[in-house]
Amino acid sequence: MVANAATSITTARTSGLSRQTVSIIIPELPTVGPADLDPWPGGTRQMSREAQPLIESLLKLVTGCDSVSSTMLDSESGAMQFVGEGETAADDVCVLAFADIESFPTLMKLDEDCGERLMILINPQFNSVADFSLFARGRAKSYFGDTVLTDKFPYSFCLQEQAVRSEDCKIVYNAGVGWGAFALTDSTYEGMNMVDAGDSMPLHDKAETEKPTYQWIEERLNKKLPDPIFIRKIKEAKEKLQNN
Repeated sequence: MVANAATSITTARTSGLSRQTVSIIIPELPTVGPADLDPWPGGTRQMSREAQPLIESLLKLVTGCDSVSSTMLDSESGAMQFVGEGETAADDVCVLAFADIESFPTLMKLDEDCGERLMILINPQFNSVADFSLFARGRAKSYFGDTVLTDKFPYSFCLQEQAVRSEDCKIVYNAGVGWGAFALTDSTYEGMNMVDAGDSMPLHDKAETEKPTYQWIEERLNKKLPDPIFIRKIKEAKEKLQNN
């Protein structure tokens, strides 16, 4: 995932995109057990801590630097800033990870200060003026206008999980390729936790230009997997009984 993200970031940067959004999946901790309903009880603060080595590795691949500096902006939300130094100051890359409403002023300042240098948002926690409180919307409106965050910081890489019709699905994007979605058709669970993703079935016939919506994924699932997962499991169990 990190190598793919680095390639997509570089591809997008080469095409002139100096503001980017990257969405990554943070691997669950090995301590998460079958009885754990929430693999991230500490929320984004816990996720940010676990994501730090991934983000540092990502920046090293993108910039070629040996070390990455990091600053905790908000210990409650886990919002962090990272800087990877390139060969020249113009090649430096700034990352704002898990940016939330509280760190929005920092986002605006970094956006201005970075100028033509590359700035990346990783797993931002908001996308539009509607996500802000009534008291904060005036400032947000002055920044967004009629746009959303991913208009100002378009995706260069995306890997997201989404449950649709009780099916485990993944939404993917790579700069220079496009959007796609996959259904994990034979996932194995212990309690609430996936231990084996099983087979991955593409729901797209070709790369899409827009991010797949819940409705789009559901329609494709209904065509490619007419039987819901519980029906498939019942059929599998019957087949096993018949074969024994």
